[in-house]
Amino acid sequence: MRAHFMFGWCSLVLLAATPAAAKFTTLHSFSTQNGDGLHPMAGLLAMQGTYYGATSDGGANGYGTVFTITPNGSYAIIYSFQGGDGHYPWSNLVADAAGNLYGTTQHGGQGDNGTVFKITPSGKMKLVHDFSVPGDGVAPAGTVTMDLAGNFYGTTLGGGTYGRGTIFKIATDGTETVLWSFGRNNKDGIGPWGVTVDKQGNLYGTTFQGGILERGIVFEFTAQGKEKVLYNFDVANGDGVAPTDAPIRDNDGNLFGTASSGGGGNNGGAVFKLDRKGIETTLHAFSNDDGCEPAGPLSADKAGNLYGTTFACGAHGYGTVFKIAPDGTFTKLYDFEGLGDSGHSESGVTLDKRGRIFGTAGGEPDGDGSVFELVP
Repeated sequence: MRAHFMFGWCSLVLLAATPAAAKFTTLHSFSTQNGDGLHPMAGLLAMQGTYYGATSDGGANGYGTVFTITPNGSYAIIYSFQGGDGHYPWSNLVADAAGNLYGTTQHGGQGDNGTVFKITPSGKMKLVHDFSVPGDGVAPAGTVTMDLAGNFYGTTLGGGTYGRGTIFKIATDGTETVLWSFGRNNKDGIGPWGVTVDKQGNLYGTTFQGGILERGIVFEFTAQGKEKVLYNFDVANGDGVAPTDAPIRDNDGNLFGTASSGGGGNNGGAVFKLDRKGIETTLHAFSNDDGCEPAGPLSADKAGNLYGTTFACGAHGYGTVFKIAPDGTFTKLYDFEGLGDSGHSESGVTLDKRGRIFGTAGGEPDGDGSVFELVP
């Protein structure tokens, strides 16, 4: 995952664009048969022309899987979790320079509080951290990230000193440290959903609840170990509220993310921008036909277009894939149909150099999930 994207935004005029014909291909449909994975909640990691992801359930033992898939649909399970090493992997995977994969599971481990795992290129699994010690975090979730030195950062939804979630660090030697415990007075946020890191080692993220208005926040955690609330979401201002993943950050220091609800009278969620001065702008408020409940991290291309997914609504009620141009123009790229394409995506999308879009759809509660390719 990259913390920086080469783009800048112009003045924003929110318009709706009619989508051109897009080619949608289901690369793999998950199934309860033959020990396959089920319900991918994590997005895809691209590495040397191959994509890596995780399913929250299924596999040989029913605790979830890590899988690989190529653009031509060649699919294989790399690892099936066994419960003691984790269950319910949710967050996107990250990779180090040697090709080792790292990720988290929300449950499993000795205390069923979740784990951090490593999978080598040969498919060997190593349990890096078990969230079972007093004062540790509970239920890691959201986007995970790695700094230039190879240290790994993430968040937990609960646990910590006050039981409201943590920011944690896994050093290159495997040592886990709780950097911050949320909920001292709730104004610093409750329930963080992942972080992204800049070149200076500062972390940026969101919390689902908490803040002055109890609607969630955007925060910065500095390399010096201090947490700063950058923005308190306010439904009275028409903001989106209840953000559910880490924002992405451009080279100018602007942050872009999704909020799962709010965004005006339709309460369908929103895509937001927060500039370096702390000024928040709603780039798009979802209503119904364009989707609702955006979830997962955004992606950006070199031209500055943002891409993401919604969990629900759209033409068929199963969510959408969308694009927001630098001038604020919103385009619905695809309506999930809920059958062969599963729908209900919570993972965002991944872009390749040719402009193709790859992603996962979790399928819950109506299906088993899928991996898809979309060519706008």
